[in-house]
Amino acid sequence: MPLDTRRTNIIILLSLTIIFFVGCYFIVSQEIVNIENTVITESSERSKSIKAKFVLIQSFIKTLRDNMQQDISWQSNTEQIHSALESFDDYADLGVTIIAKEKLIDKTNHWYDVAGVLIAKGKKSDLSLGVKQEISAALHMQSIFINAINTIPDIKWTYYISTNDFIYYFPYHDPELITIVIDQRHKEYWIKAMPENNPEKRMVMTNVYADTGGKGNLVTFSMPIYLQNQMAGIIAIDMSLSSIDELIASELLIGDSFLLDEQNSVLSSISIPAGDTLYGPEQITEDNSIHIHGDGYDYISYEIIANELKFIHRFSQISKVKTAFANSLREMILLLISVVMAYMIYYSRILVIRVETLANTDPLTSLLNRRAMEKAVIPLLSLNERYEQNLCFLLADIDYFKNVNDTYGHAVGDDVLTNLTSILKSCLRGSDLLSRHGGEEFLIVLPQTDLESGFLLSERIRTSIENTRTGDHRVAVTISIGCVEIQPDENFDSAITRADKMLYLAKSNGRNQTVSKENV
Repeated sequence: MPLDTRRTNIIILLSLTIIFFVGCYFIVSQEIVNIENTVITESSERSKSIKAKFVLIQSFIKTLRDNMQQDISWQSNTEQIHSALESFDDYADLGVTIIAKEKLIDKTNHWYDVAGVLIAKGKKSDLSLGVKQEISAALHMQSIFINAINTIPDIKWTYYISTNDFIYYFPYHDPELITIVIDQRHKEYWIKAMPENNPEKRMVMTNVYADTGGKGNLVTFSMPIYLQNQMAGIIAIDMSLSSIDELIASELLIGDSFLLDEQNSVLSSISIPAGDTLYGPEQITEDNSIHIHGDGYDYISYEIIANELKFIHRFSQISKVKTAFANSLREMILLLISVVMAYMIYYSRILVIRVETLANTDPLTSLLNRRAMEKAVIPLLSLNERYEQNLCFLLADIDYFKNVNDTYGHAVGDDVLTNLTSILKSCLRGSDLLSRHGGEEFLIVLPQTDLESGFLLSERIRTSIENTRTGDHRVAVTISIGCVEIQPDENFDSAITRADKMLYLAKSNGRNQTVSKENV
């Protein structure tokens, strides 16, 4: 077809347009994938950082729980009382008795260095032995409480609250300057920890609240303490979200991040106030995948604490496409220039490939033709000569194929040839070569195969063809095969000549058989 004809010009223009738009689509799509991968990577790292903080808190509160339960259990089996109980001071106006080092009048008291504050309801003279034993167990926790505050900056308060109406908390805060409420049963961290709400005795978490002790916005993590299957109290940690807020506020490529509780209430975000509800996908990302939601946003969600906390990053689908398009504009312009400049080279290459394919392929069977096979075998002959590898040639011919054409017609004959090609392919390895050598002859070249193995394969091929019927007429054919192994310094033509002699012997001996040098 002449390149200057109108039809060719239309094809060229249409091809150029298609290539350009497909290329632009690919570029923008790839940029969208890059943006998504970047956001997934960044949000995943952010969620891991957030999760690490909460895992540390979770681990620490479990340690506190285990130690407190052990101390209570041990203390209940002894009548030894912590010496610090001697330092209780009654505050009649508050209705409590308090141990706090800053409140001690006698600064030489052995327990002047007691950490934090212990507040019990009533007078110290009203405390029973059991309560004193439990208070002793709580006071033994002071070193761990100190450790928690000094080691983990996000922890602002640690405390133990007993069902026996006392609380021990750290760090120190003047108990007269805060509202003293020993009955904590209306508090969220207590209600959630109760057996009827928490039969698994797991860690629970509150919503965000403003701390009455002046520590800012906090969340409380609490775990119930049990003694002889009865709830004795809770161990709790108040955690500041300031460092979480800093992580949430740090800018990602697109979108906003949120820390949510199990009710989808926002705990930390720069775009939605804390306490508001964010509705998104319920499922948690397990494989860093993106959830497409019906509200026009994509979501990536990660579990921080099972059934308690999750981290979500949300970004607009429109903003994602706009960002991808803007980032891809330069590449699309370059694509347009490149397509226009390269099209003629590309078109010429297509023509060359088409010509080579027609020249090397048999049009009926799509196998290599004789010339292409000879070209493909030359490197194998070189390898055979250099490394002394085995190389086997099988020359196969359909028996009485002319009778098939004369009896059923050439269309049926073509069907026989294509069917036989399929059988040959199914019997060969990926490294074997197969060609239509001419007419009803086929040539098979078997690398790294000796004569005996080649003979066995020939027989398997011959048997398969013998047992196959083709088309509506159920045409049956057989083949004769000549099998030879390449000799040192032998070329292609010489090997074909010897294979042809073996094929001739197979035909002469009655057809439908394989003949090799060994069984002649």
